[in-house]
Amino acid sequence: MKKITFLMAALLCGAVVANAQEDTRTVVTNVTATNFVIPEYAETVNRNHTLSALQVPADAPYRFSTSSGTFFKKNSDDTWSTWSDDNVFTEGTYYLQAQLRVDGTYGTTHRLPSTGAELTVTVDGKAWSVVGNPAVYSEYSFVWVNSPEFTIVKKTLPLTFSDSGNLDYKENFVNTAVAEKDLKEYVVGGTETYTFSKTTSNCSWLQVSSEGIISGTPTALDKNTYHDTIQVSDGESTQKIEIYIGCVYPQSGDREVLTTATFTGLTTPVYEVALPEISLIAPEGAVYRLGSLRKWQKKADDDSWADYSGAQFEVGTYRVQVQLRIDEPNGYYHVLSADTKMVVDDAEWTIMGGVSAGIGYSYGIWVSPEFEVKANTGVDRIQMPAIYAHQGRIYGAEGARIWGCCRCFDGT
Repeated sequence: MKKITFLMAALLCGAVVANAQEDTRTVVTNVTATNFVIPEYAETVNRNHTLSALQVPADAPYRFSTSSGTFFKKNSDDTWSTWSDDNVFTEGTYYLQAQLRVDGTYGTTHRLPSTGAELTVTVDGKAWSVVGNPAVYSEYSFVWVNSPEFTIVKKTLPLTFSDSGNLDYKENFVNTAVAEKDLKEYVVGGTETYTFSKTTSNCSWLQVSSEGIISGTPTALDKNTYHDTIQVSDGESTQKIEIYIGCVYPQSGDREVLTTATFTGLTTPVYEVALPEISLIAPEGAVYRLGSLRKWQKKADDDSWADYSGAQFEVGTYRVQVQLRIDEPNGYYHVLSADTKMVVDDAEWTIMGGVSAGIGYSYGIWVSPEFEVKANTGVDRIQMPAIYAHQGRIYGAEGARIWGCCRCFDGT
C-alpha cells in the first residue's frame, strides 16, 4: 500500500476545504407562516386557494408553491389517498402536502439545508413535518412538507347533488362494461340513507342502483348519444342531475377494414413546370382523407429518394408521397390495413411500411408510381420520305404540299 505523503495530505485537505466553501449561500433552517385555512365540510377542494392563503414574513427568502400541493384523505385501513379537485370534502381525516421553495432572486443568496432534520417548519404555531431531504441546486432548492392531520366533521346541510362532468360516459364500446361510478361521492347534506334512481330511460343499457352505483354494458344496437336524469332522495327532499352518455363504437378489432381508397386529380409532372399542389379529390362521403403529409420526391443517382423542393420540375424521376387517414368518428367503424389499396386516377399506389392504428383512427404512408421527366427537344420528325416521283410526276407524301420555285424550259 502506498503511503500518503505530507504534500498529498495537504492537497487532499485543501480540496475538502475548497469543496466545503463552494456554496456560500445562507442556509434557511427555520420557516414560519400563518393563515392555514382548514377546509369546511361540503366545500370543494381547492388546493391553490389554500396554498395562496399561506402568509410568510415579507422579507422571507422562502415561499410555498401555489401550483404544487395535494390534499390526502385517510382510508378505513389507515392508508392515504389523493383527494382530487373534483371532490367535495366529506367527513374524515386529511392533511395537505405542500412544496416549500427558495428560488427566484433568493435562490442565489439562500438555500434550504442538505437534510430535512436541520429544517423546522411552523405554520400558525404548529409544526409541519418535512418529507425527506431538500433538493438543493445552484439557483434554487425545495422540499415537500406535510401539514398536521385535521378532521372534518359532518354538518347538517341541505341536500345537494352536484356533478362537474365526471359522471359522463363519453366513449363506450360494444360488449364492454363501462366503469362503475358511485353517486354518493357527489351528494352532500340531507339525511342518510340516500336512495338513487334514474328518472328517464333514454339510454336503456345504463343502469343506476338504488344504492347509487352506475353500471352497464352497451350492445351493438346502441349507437346514439343520450342524456338521462338521475335523482337522489333522502326521504325529505330530492335533487336531480343530468348526465351525458356518448356513442357506442365497435371494439377496435371489430372495425371494418377498408379495402380501397380512391382519389382523382393528380397533376402529372412536366419539365420546367412549377410543382403543382398535391390536392387529391376523394368521393363524396368517403370515410378516409389525405393527411397533412403531402410531398414530391426525386430519385437520386443511388436510387434513394429525397424530398424535392425545387421551384419547377427538372430532368429526373419523381413520385408523390402522402399520408392516408381515417379519423373520428369514421375511425371507430373503419380501419386501414397494409392490404388497403390506394388508387389515384386508376393507378394503384404502394404502401410504405405498415399502418398505425388506435381507438378511433388509423393512418399509413402511400407513394405513387414513378414519373419520368425529360427535357423538351421539339417535335419529333417523321422518319419517312417527304416526296416521291412516279411516271415523271412529283408527289408529296401523305398529302404533303410541295413549295418552291422552278424555271420553265423557255427561260421564264
